[in-house]
Amino acid sequence: MTKAKTYIYLAVIFILVTAFVLVQRSIPKPVGKVEVKSVQLATKVDSETNEIIKESRDFKSDDEKIYCTFQITNYSENNKLNANLFLLETDEGILMKEKIGEKEKDVVYGSNNFLLFEFKKPDDNWVGGRYYIIFFLEDEPIATIPFQIKEV
Repeated sequence: MTKAKTYIYLAVIFILVTAFVLVQRSIPKPVGKVEVKSVQLATKVDSETNEIIKESRDFKSDDEKIYCTFQITNYSENNKLNANLFLLETDEGILMKEKIGEKEKDVVYGSNNFLLFEFKKPDDNWVGGRYYIIFFLEDEPIATIPFQIKEV
């Protein structure tokens, strides 16, 4: 290999390393613990923006869908956010603590991370009772939202 080619290879490596370092420095790193910015529940969302139309924590057993919006800040990389739906207790007072649904979304670094989860009514309606959704970011619980469903 000639001296000129050696200098060209070294120059290319230097440029690539410098570019990598500059890109890494330009990415803002989050500070502190993951923060839950908002969690909302509803039976209707805006079809264009996915925003909740009317927030509620009281639903009926024949509601077709329960929507949940979720927004976080201070995450450090691309992650998975899981929303686990549990029936805690029926209207008859039967303690269930039963997981009845799970949804997963990607949390992409650098986006606004406004995520929409949709839970559809079971074939034979929702069971009346107390429910909650637990949110997990990479298997760590970060938020819980309780709500109730009344028999109609």
